This record gives sequence, structure tokens and C-alpha cells, in this order.
Amino acid sequence: MMKFLTQMERYERILKLIKRKATGTPQELANRLDISESTLYEYIRVLKHSGA
Repeated sequence: MMKFLTQMERYERILKLIKRKATGTPQELANRLDISESTLYEYIRVLKHSGA
């Protein structure tokens, strides 16, 4: 359950940063979220697929 909440929090944070145009580079955003760049791209793929 804790892992799920962490993922949902990351999705929300990514969306907020995109809306504010404050993501920086993919590497900077991945570092900020404490995830790999490839994981970041997977999050973004899921967000795009869900219509975000």
C-alpha cells in the first residue's frame, strides 16, 4: 500500500510541475523525484495514456 501511495504522489507532483512549466530537464526531474530517468519516462507514458 505504501508503494502505491508513493507512486500516486509522484504522478501528482509530475503533473503539478508540468502545469507550472517547472520540470527542468528529464534528468533534473528524475533526480528531484528520486527515480531513474527511465522510470520518469514510464510515469509520463502512463500519464499521457490516461489523458493527462
